[in-house]
Amino acid sequence: MKVGSLQIVLGVEKLRHMAEVIGTVNGRPLQAKTSTREMYATIDALVDRVDAQFRKWKGRLVSRKSGGTRRSQMRTDADLL
Repeated sequence: MKVGSLQIVLGVEKLRHMAEVIGTVNGRPLQAKTSTREMYATIDALVDRVDAQFRKWKGRLVSRKSGGTRRSQMRTDADLL
């Protein structure tokens, strides 16, 4: 995994602690934003969101390598009939 650049912004507005990450990883844009009443909880939620984006992205890469899309598999099944 190659991190191009990341910018992490932390802020406070009244009682809301906000965190945002913007950047690129492997040439893919990455953006996540969250806010809660506690800074540590905000950072944890931000990490969870970034992790979810990576898992979703990796799942797409794995499905491409494993044999294509579901639509192409449906065509193959239809050809058998």
